[in-house]
Amino acid sequence: MGVFLVTFDLADPGRTRPAVLDEIRKSAGWAKLSSSTYAVTTQEFANQLLARVRKQAHPDDTIYVISLRKAWEGHGAQEVSQWLSTHLHY
Repeated sequence: MGVFLVTFDLADPGRTRPAVLDEIRKSAGWAKLSSSTYAVTTQEFANQLLARVRKQAHPDDTIYVISLRKAWEGHGAQEVSQWLSTHLHY
């Protein structure tokens, strides 16, 4: 199973796109890293995950899907650090 960083920037910062978040959270597993950045596990390839999330986004929104692997370092919520430790591999 792959682990990806999904990060997005809404074209209109005053609006929310709950459908984008819902689509990200449909992944097999996920951890919220920030308000617009998630780590997700999925059987999909990066281009498939991007296509699925983009269907819920505005055409002018920016979305990137980036493969994640160890090593990583971070400071934040313990449950996020634990999720990353469990799911990221070399």
